[in-house]
Amino acid sequence: MLRQQIAIFVDGDFWHARGHEAKPGEQIASRKKFWRKKLARNVERDKEVNDALTQEGWLVLRFWRARYRRTWRNASKA
Repeated sequence: MLRQQIAIFVDGDFWHARGHEAKPGEQIASRKKFWRKKLARNVERDKEVNDALTQEGWLVLRFWRARYRRTWRNASKA
């Protein structure tokens, strides 16, 4: 039997700068320097992790938490 190597990440929109990947932190009004550095590093780390896992033969799947939040909430009520 073949072994599947699949890494699944569910990224929080804020922490992974959804919609602001090119300029992480631009959406923040206070403590801009801190948040730009923090969010930029998160985006950079995501790319590093993707590259490292892909080079080792893993399939990397990333999903945005907000996109599936309602689905999961409804599923937990069933």
